[in-house]
Amino acid sequence: MAATDRPAQGTARPARGAGRQALIDATIRVARRDGLDAVSFRAVAREAGVTNGLIVHHFGTRAALLREALGAAARASIDVSVLEPAEGDPLRIASRLSERVSDGADDELFQFQLVLEAIRRGDHLDDARATYQAYLDATAHALEHAGIHRSPAFTRLVFAALDGLALQQLLFGEPERTDAALEELYEILERVARDQRV
Repeated sequence: MAATDRPAQGTARPARGAGRQALIDATIRVARRDGLDAVSFRAVAREAGVTNGLIVHHFGTRAALLREALGAAARASIDVSVLEPAEGDPLRIASRLSERVSDGADDELFQFQLVLEAIRRGDHLDDARATYQAYLDATAHALEHAGIHRSPAFTRLVFAALDGLALQQLLFGEPERTDAALEELYEILERVARDQRV
């Protein structure tokens, strides 16, 4: 093994069987810290505390590694119930958005970076679109659960608000602004739900 292929000194090797996830996590950290152009097998392997060969074994290509990392970041965001409503009030979708953005900033920033690069370069455009479609589907499900049955355009509008709030929180670092904007969104959703019942 060449000296440059060795894991960074002081980097703990992942437990046996945890290499794939360690590589995905390392990819997200490298992209957040150094930008997408810095995501190479060597940089990710050093960050994860493994050799380049493990990346080749699990992913084969840089494109596949980035695709898997994007999917993992989006699943984490959706699985942490970002779009799930608060207890007892189905209209309060994404009630933990500010918490998720604060706690999962690496995942959120990585997704925005990859989406912007996909638009700019054309690379990973299908992956970025699939990720956004997963968010749109989750938003549609949350709205249906809240009893709001509107057009796909309305779903897109609600998701665009949530997506924009996440980006603004990354920029300003003020979760209270996100929470205040969500309260305004809930008022709009309450009016829409009330109008549907009439």
